[in-house]
Amino acid sequence: MSVKSTYIPKEIAKILCGFRKLLYLYTQIQNLTQNINLKHLKMKALKGTLLGAGALMALAFAACTGNQQAQLTASGLDAAKFDTVVNGDTVKLYTLKGDKGMEVCITNYGARVVSLMVPDKNDSLVDVVLGFDNIAQYLEKTTDYGSSVGRYANRINMGRFVLNGDTIQLKQNDKHDGRDHCLHGGGDTGWMNCVYKADQIDDQTLRLTIVAQDGENGFPGTVTATTTYKVIGSTLDITWEAETDKPTIINQTNHNYYNLSGDLEHAAYDQVLYVNADSFTESDESYMPTGKILSVEGTPMDFRKPHAVGDSIHSEYYQIKNAGLRFALLSPNRHFHGDVHQRARCPGLQRQLPRCWRRGEYRAQAWKEVSSACQHLPGEPEVS
Repeated sequence: MSVKSTYIPKEIAKILCGFRKLLYLYTQIQNLTQNINLKHLKMKALKGTLLGAGALMALAFAACTGNQQAQLTASGLDAAKFDTVVNGDTVKLYTLKGDKGMEVCITNYGARVVSLMVPDKNDSLVDVVLGFDNIAQYLEKTTDYGSSVGRYANRINMGRFVLNGDTIQLKQNDKHDGRDHCLHGGGDTGWMNCVYKADQIDDQTLRLTIVAQDGENGFPGTVTATTTYKVIGSTLDITWEAETDKPTIINQTNHNYYNLSGDLEHAAYDQVLYVNADSFTESDESYMPTGKILSVEGTPMDFRKPHAVGDSIHSEYYQIKNAGLRFALLSPNRHFHGDVHQRARCPGLQRQLPRCWRRGEYRAQAWKEVSSACQHLPGEPEVS
């Protein structure tokens, strides 16, 4: 992957701006001393000159700092730090606005939500999703955080499925000692690591489009897919659409990780979750469904009554030991509800508590956020 960065870090820009102003002032003072006999200059006048120069320098630094701060989003992001070129395609940061100060920052690299500022119960704005504050870290660390996942979210068993009688072999990027699956459409070569074409329609709407070629990571058909983010009041609405020129499979979703406290130092154990799902998919140690659909009754997978996710994560239940709190819940009416309200025309809801990349660093074993993705179930896609 060739990456050409076109932005200058804010701190360096401040220093360069300050030096430019100082050089200008030094030149002016030098010219002044050449034309004035300092021996006959009154001390009061000299003091006034120096004070004036000091005031000008202070104003210069204030102007530089002010210009930099004016570019920051409500979540503290500097849009210039997302300006770059990846494989010949331009990457930028886009901002959508909603009611009560709500703000969503999105990059067209992976069609990712970078920050989501919403008012809390005290009407104070907090950022409730995990993300990095510059594009360089997204390029350095392959993550699905905030991304639009495609072509096919989650795992396809052994990277194979049958379509019209033909067995299709996909890229197997998820390695588990011989149980190797296709995850998120190919992982580092899936859509979450591609640059989308961006069209910001207005302050509330951003449409992102990607064209995937026939045979990409083994998937058949050339697909044109869109992810549309739209802020309606204080709600973030996400719509996925796709067109193909031949039979294929599609399973798009969003991969935000939420920490509703707005404090990434605060673990997600106390986040209260409600999901009206009566059953879940049993999974093996490679996170692949075994084919068994089990009742949530009497298990730590039961969130039909709201309770903190921390009540389940430390359970000795075999499914928790196999895969942690990483499971697909099935709802009879395809309507899922939690602290983050989600409604989808999909049969499954994937919930997980991940290890966390905090902004700029890795926290192993620190369960800071909850992922919630409406999607078709992992395993072997059913094609009808």
